[in-house]
Amino acid sequence: MICNYVQIIIKVYLFLDLEALYKKNNELLAYVIRIDKGRGSFILRTNLNSGGLRVENVFYQAKVKILQDYSDRTITNRISTIKLATVTSKEMARTLSADSYTSAKSVPAFYDPNNHTVFLNSRAISKADSTTSFIICYHELMHAASHHVNYQIHEANIFQSGIKIETYLSNNYSCTNRLFNEGIVQFLTTDNNLVDPARFGYYQEVRLITRLVHDLGKKLLEQAIFNGAHGFFMTRFDEHYGRGRFAEFSLALDKKHYQGAEMILDQRPCEFNSWLRPITIAMA
Repeated sequence: MICNYVQIIIKVYLFLDLEALYKKNNELLAYVIRIDKGRGSFILRTNLNSGGLRVENVFYQAKVKILQDYSDRTITNRISTIKLATVTSKEMARTLSADSYTSAKSVPAFYDPNNHTVFLNSRAISKADSTTSFIICYHELMHAASHHVNYQIHEANIFQSGIKIETYLSNNYSCTNRLFNEGIVQFLTTDNNLVDPARFGYYQEVRLITRLVHDLGKKLLEQAIFNGAHGFFMTRFDEHYGRGRFAEFSLALDKKHYQGAEMILDQRPCEFNSWLRPITIAMA
């Protein structure tokens, strides 16, 4: 069998034991060669055969790319602890049983913050090309690298990931900023890897986030996702687009009312009325 090699030049500005990062169950998943010890530069070589890259290799390539893109120690520490689990469609559906998905069996991947694991749907991933698989892994690892916090307001338990806020109160569950958060993560994923966002999921969200970045800057979004600067992001958004516009834009995205969201970025007046209500789901 003829083997090809994919080489990715990466630079890590913190000292990391990267060689250990690519070993799993004593099996070498990727070869790491140090080429400049002083600057912490590496070449990553992964074995690519006629059957395509193993999903484990793609997953660890995505880890390396995030380490290249973000040298922040907090992000590095979060990424280094993330595990990978490949599951069947039925197992994926069971994993997502508490979440609101129209078809959990078709979800290609999911990050579970409770056990620091990215679950990959083996059936969905097997149908994807290597670039798509890489983007999926990178996207989920960006969720893993995001700021996570739990807190309580009165009797409600709140879980926040990036800017997504999930609220559990008695038998009710509500989620705000879900597609706003997904759009930011997917924008960063496609922008950092120089790929066409139209090829992948959340394209409408990414298209709108791209306009937002043009107005407010990429750094503001990264701080909101990774550093817990959600409140500052909301303030800057409302200062630029108008008071209360952050909440309106987020709800427009969650309801996939993309025209309404675009009108906010155009700073045009629009009436939201009946469709602009928080999404609340009764839990079994």
